[in-house]
Amino acid sequence: MEATVSQHDAKIWSQFYSDDGILFSKGNPLNEGRKAIDEYLEKLDIRNDRIDNLGGYVIEYASHIANWRSGEYSGIGLGKDLRIWRREKNGFLKIFRHIGMYD
Repeated sequence: MEATVSQHDAKIWSQFYSDDGILFSKGNPLNEGRKAIDEYLEKLDIRNDRIDNLGGYVIEYASHIANWRSGEYSGIGLGKDLRIWRREKNGFLKIFRHIGMYD
């Protein structure tokens, strides 16, 4: 997952999310559904800090560094992520909810 994000491979990245996934990040509107999440992708340096396996769901606590550019402006943001993965009927884990926030 980390390589997929850092290489900005949107096609592979979107496969981690369930079709009804939701991603919310500070300063951005709610991204609901795979199409909206695909449009939000950004380059992140992701670190997994803790993972709790609850059987049908997995909770992932992560932190990240985002390098961004917008015209003449650029910066670095530090943030945290909380992902809830759901085990699908076929046994695969898909991201069900994802909240990202910046410090």
